[in-house]
Amino acid sequence: MTTSLFRIEHIKSDDTGEIQTVDAYGHANETLEGIIRTQPHGFTSNPPVGSHGIGLALRGIRTLAVALGLEHPDKRIKNLKPGQTAVYDDQGNSSQYLGTDGIKHDSGQNPHQIKGKTLVLAATGGSASLQGGDGEKTYIGGDGKTGTYAAVMTEDGPSQIVFARIS
Repeated sequence: MTTSLFRIEHIKSDDTGEIQTVDAYGHANETLEGIIRTQPHGFTSNPPVGSHGIGLALRGIRTLAVALGLEHPDKRIKNLKPGQTAVYDDQGNSSQYLGTDGIKHDSGQNPHQIKGKTLVLAATGGSASLQGGDGEKTYIGGDGKTGTYAAVMTEDGPSQIVFARIS
């Protein structure tokens, strides 16, 4: 009995069960349905249609295939240095772990939320900054819609764009 590896193209997935399954194109005119997609512990994704990966036919039986990988060539973050890691989605959101270059979180034009019972931002030997959009107001302590806010005092007087919640 042999095991064979072959290239697959993702066409559909089912992420509702305990194990994600995918439908994929295999060899010419071959469609594989309901094959198991393996994923590492602590990380899960649902690849966009058109992603490519490796099919593994256990004992050479195509109906016992599993999908390995599945990465969309147009969505993949490129040019990482050895040892660097990126987690990303199909909308351009990413968290990149760049070794000595630090950590970069990017939500592009999408909302970015960080939640927790307590949040601590600490600069250990530099400065910390909070930036709103170009000339847009930045609110500290709330969403800027509920509660009462006051302009933050600066060396030059009250800020025109930074406000802190006071109630």
